[in-house]
This record gives sequence, C-alpha cells and structure tokens, in this order.
Amino acid sequence: MTERKFVLCDNCRSKIVGIYENRAGHIVCQECNKKLEAGEQPNPGSIIAQEKGCTCAVMDNAYGAGSGWGPGCFWITENCPLHGKKEEEKE
Repeated sequence: MTERKFVLCDNCRSKIVGIYENRAGHIVCQECNKKLEAGEQPNPGSIIAQEKGCTCAVMDNAYGAGSGWGPGCFWITENCPLHGKKEEEKE
C-alpha cells in the first residue's frame, strides 16, 4: 500500500495531495491559485503575504488559515501595507 503524501498551501494552509507550484514558486491549492492570479490579496499572516510585506499576526491567523472565529475571519493590523486601512479610509 502506498502512502499518500500531502503538503500545506502557502496561502490558506489547506492540505494538498501531490504538489502544485504557481508561477511565483509557492505551493498553493487550485482555489488560492485562481484567487492570486485574479489579483486578490493573499490571506493575512500567510507565507505569501509575509513576503509581500504583510504585518498582520502570523500565529493568530494560523499562517493564513484564519483566526478560528469563522470562515474568512482574520486578525488585521491597522497599518499593514496589504490589509490595513488606507489613508482615505482612516479619515
């Protein structure tokens, strides 16, 4: 019996059976690859977001999987260059 190996997506931390690498060299699931290719921001705290300058909580966001408060919920740092409030939103 062969063992099924898996890796974790660099954006959402879901399990990926086999390996799928996007153009930037990150291992991502197909759903995240579609989102990133469409220009969406990576998840707060994910490996991909950190490389782009994200300053949101890494461990509190489970490395991009989410805060545990529900689907799509993340801890956001107000002055994060990717996910924080823009100057016009602060006023």
